[in-house]
Parts: sequence; C-alpha cells; structure tokens
Amino acid sequence: MEIEGAGLLRLLLDQMSEAVYVLDGDQRFRMYNRRFEDMMQRLGLQLEIGLPVGPFLLRAAEYGFFGPGSPAEIANARLAELSDGNYGEHESAWFDDRSVLARKNPLVNGWIVLTVLDITDRKRAEDDLAVKEAQLRRALDNIEGAVLMYDSELNLQVFSRRYMEIGKLPEELFVVGESIMPILRFRAERGDYGEGDPIEIANERAEFLKNIPDGLYQEQPMADGIAEVYWSRDTDGNLISVTNDITQRKELELRHRLAREEANVANRAKSEFLANMSHELRTPLNAILGFSQSLQAGIAGSLNSKQMEYLQDIRDSGDHLLSLINDVLDLSKIEAGKQVVEQSSVSVQGIVVRCLPFVSEQADKGGVILATQIEDDLPSLFVDERMLMQMLVNLLSNAVKFTPRGGTVSVEAKPSEKGCVTLKVRDTGVGMSPHEIPTAMSAFEQTESGKFMEGTGLGLPLVQSLAELNGGSLNLESRPGHGTIASISLPVAEPDPMNG
Repeated sequence: MEIEGAGLLRLLLDQMSEAVYVLDGDQRFRMYNRRFEDMMQRLGLQLEIGLPVGPFLLRAAEYGFFGPGSPAEIANARLAELSDGNYGEHESAWFDDRSVLARKNPLVNGWIVLTVLDITDRKRAEDDLAVKEAQLRRALDNIEGAVLMYDSELNLQVFSRRYMEIGKLPEELFVVGESIMPILRFRAERGDYGEGDPIEIANERAEFLKNIPDGLYQEQPMADGIAEVYWSRDTDGNLISVTNDITQRKELELRHRLAREEANVANRAKSEFLANMSHELRTPLNAILGFSQSLQAGIAGSLNSKQMEYLQDIRDSGDHLLSLINDVLDLSKIEAGKQVVEQSSVSVQGIVVRCLPFVSEQADKGGVILATQIEDDLPSLFVDERMLMQMLVNLLSNAVKFTPRGGTVSVEAKPSEKGCVTLKVRDTGVGMSPHEIPTAMSAFEQTESGKFMEGTGLGLPLVQSLAELNGGSLNLESRPGHGTIASISLPVAEPDPMNG
C-alpha cells in the first residue's frame, strides 16, 4: 500500500529522534509528531490540531521548566518570542532531571517549525568535562612548573597561571584558541630574547618554536629572572613546554662557585705557606740532626753516658719533628697540585718486607706483635713506590701507636675486584666509633683517643691523598675496643707482554 501526502509526512516525522510541531500565524498547532505528543501527555495535556500553544507554555512554566518567576509572565514572554519572526533556541529542564533544547525556525508564510531535542546525555558529558577541566586547571595552577601547550600553528591550547606568574605576563595575552604571537611580542619588547627589533625577534622565535625538536632543554632570561624550559611534542603534534623559575637556584650556584673559588684561593695560600714554612724549618732541623749524629759518633771527642742519653733524646725528637714536617710538606704539595707521581711496577711482598723495619723498634718498645698475611702470586701494583712505602709506614705506625701491649698489628694483601689489590693494616687497638671516622680522616683533626697520643692528625688524610693520586682509595672500619682496619685499594700493573 502506498502512503502519500500528509500520511507520508506524518510517518517521517514520527521516525525522528526529535519532538516536532508546527504552529500557524495564530500560534495554533497545525502538525506534530508522536514524540511531541508524548511530551505533552507528561504535562497532562491532550493535543489536538487547531489548539493554541499558550496553555501548553503556561503548564510548562508552572512546572518550572523555563526557570524561576511568574508562570504567566514567562508564558507570555515565550509567546512574544514565537511571533518575532527570528530564529532562536532555548535550553529547558524536563521531567526526570533531563534537559531539552527547543529550536524555532520561522517560515516565509508566517508559520513556525519547532523542534525539541533531548540533550541530557550531552549536558551530562559537558558537565563532566567542565568538572575535569576545572580539576585540570586547579592541578596546573598548583604545580611548580608552568605549563603551556600550543598546536603546530602556535595557537594556544592549554596554559597554567604559574606561567603568567613566572613570566610576569598580563592575563589578557592568554586566550585559548588564539595565537601566542602576542605573548612572544610582549617578551621580545621586554628583552627576554635579546636585543634587536621586537617584531623580527618575535617572528624568529615563532619559527624556532614551530621547528623545535622533541625533548629540547633551554635556559633563558624571563622577566627579571632566569627560567629553564623543557619542550616535548604529543602524538597530535602539539608542543608542550614546562617552565621552572630557577633564579634562586642560579643565584645559589653562583654564591657556591664564588665561595669555592675563595676557599681554593685560601687553601692554596695556606698550602704555599705551610710548604714554605716546612722548608724553612727542615733546613736548620737537618743541621741539628746532623750535628747530633756527629757527636754520637765521637767526632768531637768522647761523651759520657748522660751526654749520650741527651743526644739520643735530641735525635729522637728531631726525627719525629722532621717526620711531621715531611707530612705537612707532602700534604701541601698534593693540595697545591705540585706532587709528582712516578708510577712503576711494584711487588706487594717486597714493599711490605721493606716497610716493617721502619716500625719494628716502635712495636718492640710497645710490646706489639707484627704479623703479615700476603697471598701468593699477587700481581704487581702500578704505583709510585716511595708513596706506597709512605702510606704503609704511616698506617703501620698509626696502628702500633694505638695498640696496647700484647696486641697485634698485621698486614694483609689479597686481590679485589676491578683490577686492584687491597692491602689491609689490621690492629687490635682501642678503635673508634663510626662518627669519629670522618674526624680521623680530616687534616689536623684528632679523635678523642687520639688527643692523648703524639701527632698532628695528618697521617690518615695524607694516606688518603696519596692513594687517590695513585688511582686508589682508603677505607676505614672500626669499633671501640675492637681495633681498626685500614684498607688501601690500588691498581695492579698491566702484564708484561715480554714475559707472557
């Protein structure tokens, strides 16, 4: 069966997702579809062709669907809008917390076609989006880094207020969807990008941003400070910049650098003073030691036992003072960068055997047992031989000094990781607490137990400096009443290809 004319039109209207109705010039119903009829039934009204639209508007106003106010006044205002001959649309509430959008389309014959669309899902999506945008805005405005995002044509997409704060930029420059060129020109005129014509500089900056590589980092002047900027691109080609104000950090770095330079100057002056003083003291001291040795040898005639005892005290004190002066001089040379390192292949077993006699007399007087535990077939070390002897003698002397009668000081050597050999000087002495170790490793500092012993506190700092000069390191392990282990790790010599 064929459907023609009005029947076909009604069928089409009933298939639409919108409610549709048509009013004539007298604002009476001339046509409507099933959806509009269902809506009117929810208002408790029965539709008929020819009825005026006024009572329907009044009933909707009474339900509050057009907002607060007098229902009669609201209905009359809507009637006036219907007859103004203009296109228009209104959002209104509806039953079940739903929202509708009514559109008015005037026809040339004075009739009006009106549609009503349920936009609840769209409104809820918009509301959800608005909530998320507000949350994002709060998050962006409360993070330390300032965020700016613009598309490939430099149209602003997202920004945080922190960017305006860091850059001291007026808010009116930031319009989402608009070009960032006003921002670039403002900063160019202020001199953020250097001297020159602001227009040219802004244009050059725009080209730079359009072609900027992903992951670029840059430090740049911004307002009256310094900022760091990280750039990255998302999958859509948008450029995202994160800007941090680093003015205080830069000022702090400058102060630290100036303080280090001043400290280095003072340290060099101190080292030069100590080196000069050491030279000045060592010359007359060597003369005193030389004359005392000559007198002991009887060159100036025989001496009685008391005189020989005095000479031995002079010589012992002079040797001790000379040792201290040599330590000061060596440490000063290292700090001044003037210590010459002459590395060669050195046998571990041989160097230990040569060092023990230097402390054997001290150990015998203190009743301390000396022992060695050197693994067989150890590779040779690649070090300055004189410095290695100085390191071991210092550690052995230190260990004997702090070990009570009946205790033991041992030298151990074994291979360690990363092509090194570790030499350990282990004692059963008084030891020290963990918090005292940094003190023991500092020049001219002494631990509580060390204050009762002779010395200047240069031994361990000197050993550490000499070890580092030879590509090694010094490590201390200690516990009160359990002794101390001083470990020197030093690099091994490369095998000789002629012997391989």
